[in-house]
Amino acid sequence: MTRKITQRLIEGAKRRLAKHSVPNGDCLVYCRGTCVHASGLEYLQAFRVAISAKRAAYICEFGDIESYEVVISVCGNRNCVNPDHLKIDSLKIRILRQSERDGECMVWTGPTMSSGYGRTNFDYRGMSAHRASWEAHFGEIPDGMFVLHDCDNKLCVNPDHLHIGTQADNVREAFERGLVTTGSDRRQSKLTEKNVNLIRESYANGEMNQIELGERFGVSDSTIADAIHRRTWKHVP
Repeated sequence: MTRKITQRLIEGAKRRLAKHSVPNGDCLVYCRGTCVHASGLEYLQAFRVAISAKRAAYICEFGDIESYEVVISVCGNRNCVNPDHLKIDSLKIRILRQSERDGECMVWTGPTMSSGYGRTNFDYRGMSAHRASWEAHFGEIPDGMFVLHDCDNKLCVNPDHLHIGTQADNVREAFERGLVTTGSDRRQSKLTEKNVNLIRESYANGEMNQIELGERFGVSDSTIADAIHRRTWKHVP
């Protein structure tokens, strides 16, 4: 972990937990009522960050844990801070349980999103399965960065098939691998590569202006302008 858990920080967290926790049967329930997650999970300021009360209680009792490890309550009370009721749930273990081998890929068998990627919830946080796999094996994903597939299998969570990249990298790789349709292969396209060559040639020779070309090919003059100036149809020489 990047932060340093000192005895002073532990004692401060213990005081906050003790002040706002009440017995409920065998449970010890943290119920300050502030900084509550949408799921109902209570948070508090401890170790210089906002973390769940049960995570703080676990760290105080057993020591620091990794970012991909989540503290769960075996008693079923999500705000219980009794150390005897707490244990670790590892994101790595969850990914292994919800995936199966298909060649060199580890294919996610859990819930999926409309985009075709796997979906999981961890520590009351929804995330794509392949991003969860990256975090579990390599740590937090830098802000603004994407987790990309080497295998082009959206459901693959094999960490060896994943790498970090920008959105520009994502788009470039998709084009290089033929994953994005271009030109006349697109369903909504009214032009073809041959049309675009004729449009550019006619315009360059001064035979027709953009409005006239739009009328001839049944598209708007702005579509003609984009094709001429290569804002679209960039793949056409």
